[in-house]
Amino acid sequence: NTPPTPIVAQFATAPVGGKVKTRMLAVLSPQQCVDLHNRLVAKVFTPGAVAENDIHQLWVSCDHSFFHSLMDENKH
Repeated sequence: NTPPTPIVAQFATAPVGGKVKTRMLAVLSPQQCVDLHNRLVAKVFTPGAVAENDIHQLWVSCDHSFFHSLMDENKH
């Protein structure tokens, strides 16, 4: 028996100012929170963030241009 291929499910919300990284608003602006959120989501989604043979799924809260560009850049 071949073991099943592991699946890494990454959940992400749309990068909207005032809606992401809200606990950081005490020290960051809403745009800085969006930028941080985008960097963190992208870092986990890049090739090499999960094992080579694992299936990597990105589950998103809505259709957003950030997710489209992320998919285009990484060709998952």
